[in-house]
Amino acid sequence: GDDGITLLWSPSTPLGMAHRYHLGVELLAQIFYDEYQALRDLFEVIGDNYLRKQRLLAQLNADGTNNADDTSTRAISPRMFKELEMDFINKAAGINHEHGKFYIHHSCGHINGLLDLYAQTDMDAVDMLTICPVGDCNLADAKQRLGPNIVMMAPFETLTLVRGNPDEIRTMVRTFFEDARPGDNFIPYLVPQPNSSTLEILELVVEEARKYQRQIG
Repeated sequence: GDDGITLLWSPSTPLGMAHRYHLGVELLAQIFYDEYQALRDLFEVIGDNYLRKQRLLAQLNADGTNNADDTSTRAISPRMFKELEMDFINKAAGINHEHGKFYIHHSCGHINGLLDLYAQTDMDAVDMLTICPVGDCNLADAKQRLGPNIVMMAPFETLTLVRGNPDEIRTMVRTFFEDARPGDNFIPYLVPQPNSSTLEILELVVEEARKYQRQIG
């Protein structure tokens, strides 16, 4: 029904696109240290193009945008993020906020080393905040470091879902909500795993989650 939010996929960041598509991790690192100013100038041009697209998306009938950045310290350093990405994120967030929309930053990698920097940005939420052992975050720690203004959108832990043990799943779901106490600024969600998530397993996760969800209204 009308319970939820609708997000549009938006352009990533210049840095995110550089390490994933245009340059790759190794070449990006080399250019970052050898041709730093040229890289900044390039990202400024790319960023202006992406921000024009953000302005178009912010005018559409949705609640906000999700930038599909795939941020991970396996690909970039905190210094790269601070110097080449934070300013762009704040500009993109500002465009959405001017239209009363959310700006969601998609981070499905290892971001424990970036959480303190995230807290200094104007993003509204971290999408796919991935906890251990697949990622390197802990929900309780992430909640404290991100502060009261950034929502954690975290998927239920996938390896437990793949194993499919009902008792493990119940424990995982309970721990998920306990670590996110008191539950504000927290949106958990369920990502079915290809070739392993049966309907029964997915229904069990939802059933267990409803025991802990906060009732609003």
